[in-house]
Formats: sequence, C-alpha cells, structure tokens
Amino acid sequence: CRVGTALSGALAAEIGHAEAEGRLVYRRSGCVNCADTGYRGRTAIFETLTLGDALREAVAARRSEGAVRALAKEDGLVSLRAAGIEKVLRGTTTLEEVYRVTSEA
Repeated sequence: CRVGTALSGALAAEIGHAEAEGRLVYRRSGCVNCADTGYRGRTAIFETLTLGDALREAVAARRSEGAVRALAKEDGLVSLRAAGIEKVLRGTTTLEEVYRVTSEA
C-alpha cells in the first residue's frame, strides 16, 4: 500500500539528494491486505563496516566514537539512515519509516 508523490526540493535537500527533486517517492497508505498499516512484508537496511588498518588502530587505541566514525566514513561507511534513504529513492520503503527506525549520525 503506497501512494506516490513527487519529492519536494526542500525534502530532497534535507535528505542530502537535492538532485532527486521531483522524483517519485512513496508514502504509506492502508488497505485490507496490510491491516491498514501501509506496509506489507519487510525489508532490511544495513550499516556495514570493513575494518582497515587505520580504523583497527583507532579502535585498539580506544579513540572516541566520533573519531572512529569519521575514519569509518572516510573508508566508505554508509550509515543506516543513508542506506534507508537509498531504499526510499528506489521505492522500497517510505521516508517516514526510515526516520522512525534510524537516528541521524
């Protein structure tokens, strides 16, 4: 159950994808098949981290979470929220659901 809507410029900028303005995204609706929740089935989002040498050393040295996260981003870490937003742009889930289950980091 979903209803398509064009992504506004403000919202596209908020999610870090200004180029996606006008793109079709979905919001939840509801029907008998989904028990009026707007969702049927599940999809997962993942935050995957590969430990390179610099990151491994930072963890071993007990550097701060912020420092470790910064190194991880340099190594290509995609946050849960960013992974969820990619699924929003592919039409797999809704932005409200991604915001509900993730924190901004």
